[in-house]
Amino acid sequence: MKSGQKDLASAIDHFRKACEISPNFGASHYALALAYRDLDDKTKAQEHLSLYQKDKLGWPLSHDPLLNAVQELRTGAHHYLKQGAILETAGQLEQSVAAHERALEIDPKLEQALINLISLYGRLRQPGKAEAQYKSLLAINPNLAEAHYNFGVLLTGQGRPSEASEAFRKALEISPFYAEAHNNYAFLLLNEGRLEEAARHFRAALENKPNYRLAHFHLGRILLHQNKTDEAIDHFLQTLGPEEDDSTPGYFYALGAAYARAGKRQSALECIRQAQRRASVLGQRELLESIERDLRILEQSESRK
Repeated sequence: MKSGQKDLASAIDHFRKACEISPNFGASHYALALAYRDLDDKTKAQEHLSLYQKDKLGWPLSHDPLLNAVQELRTGAHHYLKQGAILETAGQLEQSVAAHERALEIDPKLEQALINLISLYGRLRQPGKAEAQYKSLLAINPNLAEAHYNFGVLLTGQGRPSEASEAFRKALEISPFYAEAHNNYAFLLLNEGRLEEAARHFRAALENKPNYRLAHFHLGRILLHQNKTDEAIDHFLQTLGPEEDDSTPGYFYALGAAYARAGKRQSALECIRQAQRRASVLGQRELLESIERDLRILEQSESRK
């Protein structure tokens, strides 16, 4: 075993022990994921990345009184950080920002608070503040994939695709298994007409997150454009999970169009009618107009038989 591999094996051993002692220690799971990534053990890297994403804020308890005294400050910061996460989930973005800022008052180098604020300020349409948080974080630690990803999302929303692409590439250099970064980078490539590259990244997103509906949808669009209709249908079917949201009518519509392209008119009619019903309920007028236009064409074609 080479020296670098020995160092990685030793690091993995230490991080694994930390995770065994404190299974909710998010930072240790993240470090372990990166170490396994460097050893090209994709399965274990993804396993620990998933555990990190489940509890990013988890932190181990200590039995050392002195360490506990030091940790108390950090615990206070983590209390506000968790409160901020709860408020964000509830849609209370301004209150969430306040909680995150309070966490930074206690611990100015709390990386997760800075990462979250990039996204929060972006959603509140305060890009200047979001970019300031990103720059502050780079000065502390430039190797955080989530920070580059959140900044990429911000840049995409600002109509700065080349800069956004660079941010997503940085995220992927640090964490090649980052499904969302693959998906968002692929979307930018798709808009540039670079279909093969985009398809490769959508596939990478799905390798790491098989139920990623948006990646299935966009990959299906590319395949349909390439006349790989059956494969496109397979991906569109994967978008129709048990959960439904504002995107569901569009997913049914895309599947219906693929069935029509394949000459499966009954299946096409059924899916497009499903799309029509859902778009009507959700009040999606523009989509509904497009659906109804195509539905009339299909029904007229079917009536001529």
